[in-house]
Amino acid sequence: MELALVKKWIKVDYDDDDDLITLLQQSAEAYAVNAVGKYDDNDRLMRLLVLVLCAEYYKNRTYHISANDKQSPMVRSIVTQLQMNEYGGDGE
Repeated sequence: MELALVKKWIKVDYDDDDDLITLLQQSAEAYAVNAVGKYDDNDRLMRLLVLVLCAEYYKNRTYHISANDKQSPMVRSIVTQLQMNEYGGDGE
C-alpha cells in the first residue's frame, strides 16, 4: 500500500513521521497476516483493515492501554469477515 494513501487516511500532510507511519503500516500488514492467514494488497477489505489499524496505531502511541483502548469493533468485524472469506481463517 502506498505511504501517501496511509498518510491521507490518518490526515498527516507532513513528512516528519514517514518512518514511523511506514513501520505502523508494516505492523498492520503483519497483524493482518497473523489474524487472517495472509495479506492481499489487492483486496479492498484487507486494505481497509490496514488503514484502520494504522489510524489506531498512530492515534494511540502510548505505553498505557486502558480498557477503552482495546481493539475497535470495526477491526474485529473486518477481521471476522476476512476470516470467513478465502484467507484461511475460521471460514475454511
